[in-house]
Amino acid sequence: MQAAWQFIPTYDAIFDQNSPDDTRSLEREITENAFQFYGEYGISKKTTVWVAAPFRFLKSGENVGGGPNPPVTAGTLNGLGNISLAVRHNFYNKNLTFSGQLRVDFPNSRFDQPTGLSTGYDALTLLPTLSVGKGYGRYYWFAYGGWGGRGNIENHFVNVGAEAGYKLGKCWLIAFSELWQDTGSKTYFVPPANEITGLFLPNPSYWSFGVKGIYEFNRFWGVVATGAGAFQGDLVPQQPAFSLGAYFKWD
Repeated sequence: MQAAWQFIPTYDAIFDQNSPDDTRSLEREITENAFQFYGEYGISKKTTVWVAAPFRFLKSGENVGGGPNPPVTAGTLNGLGNISLAVRHNFYNKNLTFSGQLRVDFPNSRFDQPTGLSTGYDALTLLPTLSVGKGYGRYYWFAYGGWGGRGNIENHFVNVGAEAGYKLGKCWLIAFSELWQDTGSKTYFVPPANEITGLFLPNPSYWSFGVKGIYEFNRFWGVVATGAGAFQGDLVPQQPAFSLGAYFKWD
């Protein structure tokens, strides 16, 4: 199990492919923080289930849109985000490890009209993926890919990524990249104020790179630090995201 603090530093612009220079300026500064619990349990030698539950702390701050009467007010919103539940199964584990996973993100309708803040997507998300990888003692790699949908079957996306790590003493040094590409045309309803803040919009896309460090105090306890950012995207913040957490495991 793991508990982590996640945050995106205050930002006032998002990627938007329908805007000049692929950038849309926001009416107010947005600050995102979250505390997330993650738990994973092996129900057999080949099958694992996991759950992730974020509690979000959002803030709409200073007026940066230039107008005297911005369409959304300053304020805060705290609440549970989208809870994720997944089952992962290992199909093959010899020269390579080949696995499949089905992930479900449950809807969240926590929304504040005056500020335009919301704590998650107000739609069910389904994401099946396949992954392949290999460990070599002090280093490993794996890659994954899947196709999923949010809200309805015609609002869909592709999700692919890769990760590689090397162990140096008690520390794992890891690099990763992820692509989330919208491929759907139809969408579900989003309140107009939510469009103004740019939070949890229906059709986001991004290509990100990141690094992760894991320090193992012993076989049971450790800490994790992560930083990642999108160098291109659509309807996502133009700001990197960071997290710092601690984990406990037993086997």
